[in-house]
Amino acid sequence: MSTVEQNRKLIEQYPFLQPRNVWTDEIDEGYDYTYVLGVDSLPRGWINLFLQMCLDLKKQLIKDNYLEQFRFVQIKEKYNRMECYHNGCSEAVQRIIDKYTHMAQYVCTVCGQPAEWETQNYVASFCRQCWKNFGHYEPSESVNITTKYKLIIYSNGKKTYKTVSFKREWDRYLKSLDE
Repeated sequence: MSTVEQNRKLIEQYPFLQPRNVWTDEIDEGYDYTYVLGVDSLPRGWINLFLQMCLDLKKQLIKDNYLEQFRFVQIKEKYNRMECYHNGCSEAVQRIIDKYTHMAQYVCTVCGQPAEWETQNYVASFCRQCWKNFGHYEPSESVNITTKYKLIIYSNGKKTYKTVSFKREWDRYLKSLDE
């Protein structure tokens, strides 16, 4: 969990992490920095991945001149995906979110290392060491890490596919694990 001081710094760095009233967009006057949307609601192993996504988002939001307007409404783990609900954004920002949502399934939910197993009942990914420690779930399959996925696009009633690569982001994430 995050400390109050860490949370203050995160919100200064990424204003879109500031918890707000969903209906009024107002900051809660009693907010005490004990909780930050995303950082405290995701599996511990995904936090560094999430923060890397925030860095990429901030750069794009500045380009879009939308940093002060963008808000996350909810961030959570759901079926081994990092689900990030927001108040609307450009296509470029959504592509960044989609890449990291996809990448999360390849990251151990406990420690953040590349995943090797995905469970069956409670869907989560684990590295080899964490699987040994938390291996009371049945594995459904080994995780085959690929740095591309297919995106389905509908245009004028026609279904097409686009291959999206997140190799650059994945390599950057792996490099951060060594630092």
